[in-house]
Amino acid sequence: MIVEYLFYIFLVATAVQLLYHVLIFIRIWFFKESEHDNYKPVSVIVSSKNQLDDLRSNLIYFLDQEYPKFEVIVINDASSDGTDDYLEELQKKYDYLKVVTNTIQENDRFNKGKKFGITLAIKSATHDNLLFSDADSYPSSNQWIKKMQASFSSKKKIVLAYSRLEKRKGFLNRLLRYESLCEGLLSFSCTLCGFPLLAQRRNIAYNRGLFFSINGFFSHLNLSRGEAKLFVDEASNSRNTAVCLSAEAMTLSNKQKSYLEWFYHKRSYFHLVKRLRFSSLLILGMNFFSQLIFWMLIPILLIYQINTQWVLLAFSLRFCMQYIVYWKMCKYTNEYGLLWFLPLYEISLMLIHFMLSLSTFIKKVHDWD
Repeated sequence: MIVEYLFYIFLVATAVQLLYHVLIFIRIWFFKESEHDNYKPVSVIVSSKNQLDDLRSNLIYFLDQEYPKFEVIVINDASSDGTDDYLEELQKKYDYLKVVTNTIQENDRFNKGKKFGITLAIKSATHDNLLFSDADSYPSSNQWIKKMQASFSSKKKIVLAYSRLEKRKGFLNRLLRYESLCEGLLSFSCTLCGFPLLAQRRNIAYNRGLFFSINGFFSHLNLSRGEAKLFVDEASNSRNTAVCLSAEAMTLSNKQKSYLEWFYHKRSYFHLVKRLRFSSLLILGMNFFSQLIFWMLIPILLIYQINTQWVLLAFSLRFCMQYIVYWKMCKYTNEYGLLWFLPLYEISLMLIHFMLSLSTFIKKVHDWD
C-alpha cells in the first residue's frame, strides 16, 4: 500500500530534522561571547533612500554609541524627501557624521539597488572595520559597536548578528519575528559549525580589505538585492566568520510590512536564493523539504492509522528537540513569547514559503527593499 511507503519517507524526514537539531542547531547552546577589549576605530554605514522620518527617529541611536572612536556614514541614495537638508543640519552637531550622496538614479545601468551607494560609502570610510545597518533600524543599546567590534580578530573578518522587528500587535508581526528567529538560528548555528550561511543586512560587519579582495559586489552587481546574503556567501569561510549573539548587539526595525509587501519581498528573496553556492542551497533545501515532508505526512499517517505510535513518538522527539533549541535562541533574542505557539508559526511560515518558492518559477521578480 502506498501509504505504508509514506511512513518510511516520514521516518527519513524525521531523521533529517533530528540531525539538524542535534548536530547543527544545538551549537547555539555552546556559544561563548567574545569578551576581549578590541577598541579599534569603526565606520558605521547606514543606508537610506527617501527615509527622512526613519532617520529622524533612529539615527540618534547610531550617533550616541559609547565607543572611543567611530564615524557614522549615512548613504543618501538619491533621496528627494529633504534627507539632504536634515543631514546637513545634523552634521553641524556631530562632527563624526559623514554623508555620502549617490545622485545616480536606480534605473541607471551603473546603479543596481543599494550596492552602488554602499560601495561609495566603503570607499569613503576612514576605518577598516565596517558595521552596516539601514535607516529603518536602530541598535538595541549604546554598546552595539563595542559588542560587534569585540567579535573581530586577526582571523575573523565577518561578524554576523541578529536583527528583528519591534514587537507590535498582530499575527503578521509575530510571524515575521518568528521568521527572523528561524533565519538567525540557521545562520548562526551553521556558522558555528564552520559553514557560514545567510546574513541579515540590518546588522552585519566586515573588514574593508575583505570587501575589496573579492571585488566587492561585482559578481552580483546585476541584482538589486543580495548586498549581505550574497556577499557573505561569496566571501565567508569556516575561519573568517564570527557570530555575535549579545542582546546588546541586536538591531531593531520599526518598518512594519503589510501582507502584500511581505509576499512581494519574499518572492524576490526566493529568486535571490537561487544564486547561492551549492553547499548553501543544499543546507537550506534539506532543512526546508524535510520539514515540509514531516508536517505534510503526519496527518495522512494518523488518518490511515499507519504505525500511529511511531508517528507520535517521532513527532514528540522532534518537538522536544525543537523547543530545547528555540528556547536558547529566544533567550539570546528576548523572544520568549514566540515559544507558546511555535508549531502554528512554523506551519504557517512553511506553507507560505512553499507557495512563494513555486511562484519564482512562474514569474521573474524585481525588488528594491
